[in-house]
Amino acid sequence: TAAYDPGASQPPAPPGIGQAVFLDGRPFPERPVFSSALAPAARTLHVSRQAPPAGGDGSRERPWNDLQAAVRSLSPGDRLLVGPGEYRGPLRIDASCRNGMPQAPIQVVFEKATFAGSGSEPVVTAGRAFWRFEGFSAGLEEGPEPAFAVEGPDARGIVFDRARISGGAGPGARIGAGASDVVLANSSFSRSGRGVSPVGAIGISIEPGSTGVRVVGNRVFDRPSGAVRIGPPIAVSGTGPPPRDIVVEGNTFVGSRSPAVLVTAGEGLRISGNTILSTEWAGGLEGRGIVIEGGTGVRIEGNHVVDAPVSVQVGWVEPDGPGQSQPADVLVARNYFERRGAPDPSGVDVEAGDNVRIANNVFDGVFDGVLLFGGPPRTRHVVIANNLLLGVSRLAFRVDDLSCASLFDGNLFSPRTSSVPIEIGGEIRDLRRYLFDGHMRRSRLVPGVRILHKDLGRVDGVEIRDSGIPVEGVRFEGRAPDLGLSEH
Repeated sequence: TAAYDPGASQPPAPPGIGQAVFLDGRPFPERPVFSSALAPAARTLHVSRQAPPAGGDGSRERPWNDLQAAVRSLSPGDRLLVGPGEYRGPLRIDASCRNGMPQAPIQVVFEKATFAGSGSEPVVTAGRAFWRFEGFSAGLEEGPEPAFAVEGPDARGIVFDRARISGGAGPGARIGAGASDVVLANSSFSRSGRGVSPVGAIGISIEPGSTGVRVVGNRVFDRPSGAVRIGPPIAVSGTGPPPRDIVVEGNTFVGSRSPAVLVTAGEGLRISGNTILSTEWAGGLEGRGIVIEGGTGVRIEGNHVVDAPVSVQVGWVEPDGPGQSQPADVLVARNYFERRGAPDPSGVDVEAGDNVRIANNVFDGVFDGVLLFGGPPRTRHVVIANNLLLGVSRLAFRVDDLSCASLFDGNLFSPRTSSVPIEIGGEIRDLRRYLFDGHMRRSRLVPGVRILHKDLGRVDGVEIRDSGIPVEGVRFEGRAPDLGLSEH
């Protein structure tokens, strides 16, 4: 597979985000780069739509005409160049094809080749080991099947890079049961033309039974059911083992009528370095940034979420019903939650959860800061520390039951006016008075604090160095953590 190069040049600024946000002179989020460099090929072979129907040998002079037959002829280390033209799926990398090898993957490079999907099955299905696909392009019709699917016990070591997928009424890409060590990188998922995307359209679906999936450097635009879903469509049991060891990093997600990233189940998940811009405001879950309905061992770090109704939601509770899902061991740290023009965005909303840590985040201009619903056993062992809540105007925080928080201190509040309301146990109070009465002795209310020049390392109006409280899973230097996102 391609080398992961964190030192490579940064991708261009995402459209719609506007001014870049910097962290101590470095881009924020710091976007990892997945290299598109290909390993040297043992043989380079060719397939062309313009070739005669029969008689080719795969050479440049006599290319194959049948793409399915061509992939069956490939051996470890081979590279197949798919010539320009429109092809029709399905293309199946199944038991009739060979496995590649870790150091000699089988490469399929699409040279201005495009596919149209029938909607009845995936355009390309990868079910063998160590295959790599470069430059794939597909325009899907209104069926539910994806452009690209990885599934089955032999589907491991798969790389899908620099694809362009548009349209469809389901996922653009699906990582299914049995798939492992899969990379989906540097690709774009969008609607078809100027029409409205079908309600079920989603960017990437990572399903139960998959392991070791990395989604890196992709752009997903206007997919009504979200950009990435990890787990089954709803938080239910009995759908197979949860996805494990999933990384979603360095992506750009813009315009969704569902959560940009939705986790219904999973173990060992990392969601980091992503930029999420919400453009939908119709209530419910629509336009939310990252929603963790279920799962264990989830790290949400270094993301920039703009204008989301809720930047991060942890837990799920059925409205007016008994159902709920309680994620466990969730870390929400060093993220930037920003309001630029949305009506009333919130920062972090904990509906239910066990061992949820909300630390060292920057809330910039949101209406509501942190909302903790319920109490033990529904919501318990919550830590809220070292956050900068700047320009919060409606509620600095809401806590239904203070016993759900094992630590709620060390935060800095800088509201738009001299103080801001809080809600505790259903009672509205004044934050300034609450702190003056001796609660949260290591928290402060300091008007006028601001981020200078969008540099998250330059906080004006207060001293933030070594002012925080150590939190499990959050690294720091010096005597104690700094407040906010940047660690000096």
